[in-house]
Amino acid sequence: MSTSRLQTSGPSNLFQTTLLHYPGFRNPATARPCHINTLPIELLMEIIAYLPLGFSANTRVHIKPFLLPDPDDDVVPTEEVLERIMRQEDYGNCLAEYYFLHGCSRFCSSREWNMLNILRVCKLWRAVASACPEYWVNVMIQDYDTVERSLRLSGALPLRVGEGTSRWPSVLSLLLSLDHLPRIRTLYISCSPPNEHLISCITHVNDYFERHSAALLKTLWLDFSYGRDRDEWPEYLDLDTTHWIQQAFPVLEELTLDTVHLHSPCALLSPSLTELALVRCVTPWKTTEELLCVLQSLPLLMILAIMETVHPPDLGGHDSPVITDVVWPVRMRHMNLLEFQGSLLCTSRLLFMLGTPKGVDMVLTYEHDGPTPLTTSEIIHAYTVFDSIADAMPDDAYFSAMGFEVDFGARSMEFSFACLENPSEQLCTEKMIQKHNWSDASRLPDICSFARRTSAPFLPRTIQAREISLHIDFKSYAGSIGLLHRSNFAWVLDVTGLTHLILDSDAAKHFIPWMVGLICGAGPNNDGMLAKDMHITSEQLGQPLPLSGLTRLGLRNCNMTHTVRKDYSDPADILFLHFWVYLHAQKPRTQLVNVEGSNRMLNELEQLLGSQLDYCSWWEAREITRIHVRRSLDDSMEELTLTVGREGLHRASIAVARSDVML
Repeated sequence: MSTSRLQTSGPSNLFQTTLLHYPGFRNPATARPCHINTLPIELLMEIIAYLPLGFSANTRVHIKPFLLPDPDDDVVPTEEVLERIMRQEDYGNCLAEYYFLHGCSRFCSSREWNMLNILRVCKLWRAVASACPEYWVNVMIQDYDTVERSLRLSGALPLRVGEGTSRWPSVLSLLLSLDHLPRIRTLYISCSPPNEHLISCITHVNDYFERHSAALLKTLWLDFSYGRDRDEWPEYLDLDTTHWIQQAFPVLEELTLDTVHLHSPCALLSPSLTELALVRCVTPWKTTEELLCVLQSLPLLMILAIMETVHPPDLGGHDSPVITDVVWPVRMRHMNLLEFQGSLLCTSRLLFMLGTPKGVDMVLTYEHDGPTPLTTSEIIHAYTVFDSIADAMPDDAYFSAMGFEVDFGARSMEFSFACLENPSEQLCTEKMIQKHNWSDASRLPDICSFARRTSAPFLPRTIQAREISLHIDFKSYAGSIGLLHRSNFAWVLDVTGLTHLILDSDAAKHFIPWMVGLICGAGPNNDGMLAKDMHITSEQLGQPLPLSGLTRLGLRNCNMTHTVRKDYSDPADILFLHFWVYLHAQKPRTQLVNVEGSNRMLNELEQLLGSQLDYCSWWEAREITRIHVRRSLDDSMEELTLTVGREGLHRASIAVARSDVML
């Protein structure tokens, strides 16, 4: 009860009230029953037992609005971080994302849900969870006590140790878990962040395998990459299985090793393996014949990944490897995914020596810096591999997504085919990714020719698609001017039926001018250059469009005020100029994501596109660029005039006939 004296001119009155007078504070007559607790204890135990086995549950904690700072940097998170954040709750309502570029990733945080909260629900749930060994087999590593409790309450059941991305509380807690190695079925150990503090104990993994058996081990994942560049630690985690108690792993199926030195013979290369991934490792085979012998002993292998690993010298030598005791090609009947990185010669020879099924998925990374070039016969063999994979696909199967990415900073190029549509459900290739790396820019024409030829068999597999997506991404172009001419875009014309096009980073300022050149009749080998004072007639705009089926266009992470010329000789020849001309010939449904430009540019694009502007994330550019659009009295002609810089020394003017083309 609360009281207050009302001050009036008359006599004093006493006012009384209680919180029960307000509906929000009324107590219910009877407590609401907890229906799940009415279930039998055995059934409730079955439900609780599966909770730790689900996916990692994260809770997005958004920053308070009054804590938002003033923007003082241009931090751009990676695409993986942005995609993960966008999938979490309340991303669309985040004020940080609304007011700042990538604000949610910069100012908000994500926290993993603690599975031990089950013990805090009620006394019944705490008792049921404590009496359920299955609930504790996934060792919880919140702190040392939870690790000890998991090992104790799980009884004699097989354990899963280190699964997930959680941070181990201490080195001692990991060592405590390794003492139960005979019970461990799944073992994940990594010294990469956030577990870099484990680097001091991961080198002792050998000691535990020499003291304990590991007959139940089904999955082993060891990552020592964080210690590779640190002088106080060895370059590789040394695994010598010759002194291990367990000399055979009958149920081992998944083996993933990163920065590990393996010795021959290696007991971990068990015939039961279905997945083998070696990254930055020293392999136990020294010759190509030994490699083929190991692969021949793994008849159940479904996934093989060998990345950033030194290969046998004879695999990439001048002469072909000498193989006498192994019948090749080695038949890998169950393989459905091959990931391999090596020189062009190593990769081509391995593909020729492996008898992979016709429906295998491939992720290949070619290093075009090997001292030994391919012979004519080896080039033909490499082409034959991809031709046979494409020919084995069902007639009604097609890819609905293509990707083309060039990163001149890293000197890499990637072609990808994905999103398979297979009505017949016959087994066939669902993914084909080929990445090409180089250090010598003079070899780029030959690399482009090889990349286009190995991708050519899959281009016809895009014709039947109702929607074909092409993602072109150029990065770090400024340090590699002149490495790729715009005429290399001519292969895009072979992708008939293209409906979706995404231009990322610098791809927009090279691809859009090339398309404008096609529209103006310059041909597929045009350089995309427009004259300063140019008049584009309605007859030119009326020519057949190069990508007539294009219905959606996306521009991402680009700047409309940046010049498109390689030598920057004309600061007024900017991306907006070419994009403005292009929209007079074709108006696909457009998305602008993280695009920079002036407000006047945005207003002009909104007027040109109208309802075809599907999404727009626009940011004010730092460069000073003024534009002015003048329309004729009969509304048949538009002229764009722009000046660049504070003094307006650089100027360009383009006159374009009005068009009503809306695709």
